[in-house]
Amino acid sequence: AKEAARHARKYDKAVYAVMKELGKTNAPTDKEAAYITRWTKDFGFSMDVIQVACERTVMATEKHRFEYADSILSSWHRSGVHHKADIAGADQSYQKAKATARETPSSNKFNQFKQNSYDFDALEKELLRK
Repeated sequence: AKEAARHARKYDKAVYAVMKELGKTNAPTDKEAAYITRWTKDFGFSMDVIQVACERTVMATEKHRFEYADSILSSWHRSGVHHKADIAGADQSYQKAKATARETPSSNKFNQFKQNSYDFDALEKELLRK
């Protein structure tokens, strides 16, 4: 029973630490607590990794902070981040993927439209002759 009580206190401490990192002063909602449980239990992130994601979130947005932090942490989880030291490698991979996406031609038909190369001087002369 003591172990369970100690674990519950530790969990509460983590929850309130994350809330504070995200600029929240109220008690967590069930949904917010579920996000934190996902990050700590399902993903197995330590507080230092979660703290970096929270710092980035606070710098990036005022709204939907839990969703934003979740997208960062989910991406890191997929990238195999286990420690704070792994974040730099995940950032590099993300930047490479972003650069590659920018270089890849879009499937948007408007972007594939070939521009006509008109000789405007010749067109003007043609119109003026009429």
